Amino acid sequence: MAIAKLTLLMLQAALPAAAPPDVWSAMNPERTCAVSAVWHIGTGTSSTPHAMVESVSPLEVGGRSVWRAMHTLLRGAEEARQGLIPGFDFYDLDRATLAPVQSEHRGSASQGAPAAVTRFAYESDSGSVHRLSPDGTPIESIPLNGRRPFPEGPGSAAVYQAIDWRDGQRLRAHVLDRWRGRASARLRAVDLEVTGRGAVRVGGRRIPAYIVTETALDGSYQAVNSVTIDRPHIVLRTEYSRGPRRTVSEVTAFTRDPACEGTG
Repeated sequence: MAIAKLTLLMLQAALPAAAPPDVWSAMNPERTCAVSAVWHIGTGTSSTPHAMVESVSPLEVGGRSVWRAMHTLLRGAEEARQGLIPGFDFYDLDRATLAPVQSEHRGSASQGAPAAVTRFAYESDSGSVHRLSPDGTPIESIPLNGRRPFPEGPGSAAVYQAIDWRDGQRLRAHVLDRWRGRASARLRAVDLEVTGRGAVRVGGRRIPAYIVTETALDGSYQAVNSVTIDRPHIVLRTEYSRGPRRTVSEVTAFTRDPACEGTG
């Protein structure tokens, strides 16, 4: 009997670990609501942090109800004197399902120099994503192979709210990398794991938070996010690492729809 049990344990150890549940299985779109936050990007370094506004707002786009999750850079006094036009980055997410519809990143522009634009259209019916030229012409097709892309960047402000976070939870997501790779190589498997609890100070308040570690399985990046335990689940602090580069960003102020507040 002991030998049989030992053999069973050895066989179980040799089997590959089961993949965590898909992140969309823990998602409830009804938990997402309107929020806004002011971020300082790049705190704790010798350079001056950049200020950015993050917002999640309900919109109608092309007759479709969406959440627009947006990052907008704020212009400082020196940038204003130079005539710099701040950039922005947004995702439109279907309000009923939170499936990405489109995304656009527009870099900062100076007088006489156009901004760099990166656009994607997400087509759930065809199971693919198209990278678009600035005028909307498809220039690259990314097959999803049955995966549902998990929006990053500003999109996280909407989908993180919808996840039913729990201590010790681990989920698997597939992030479409808008900046690196080509075609199917853009789709990166990512694990989201609640690795503990902590607290973040915002405006003199101590706010309890889950520590959610987001790790790309190919080792391309890791983000350690402090996410409010109370709803709506807002990311208040992020430590982002890619290779030797590490950036810390923090929320300095935020507002939320009172109708969305609660625990769990």
